Amino acid sequence: MFGGFLRTVLDNNRPLNKVVFSVVKDEEVLNDAIAAVEDILGDMSKPGVGLMFVMPVDRVVGWTK
Repeated sequence: MFGGFLRTVLDNNRPLNKVVFSVVKDEEVLNDAIAAVEDILGDMSKPGVGLMFVMPVDRVVGWTK
């Protein structure tokens, strides 16, 4: 399911689209990041403006601080 979604989002038929993946540990930083994106893009409840979602990262392998 997630792979199909990513293929749709990363489709090269829309060359102006931008995809950003980020891992944010702090809830306050997350809220600030969401607010910053909304300030730039505007009302994300309108169709075609953008999409943001938050998922928990339960495990990371191969990354050191």
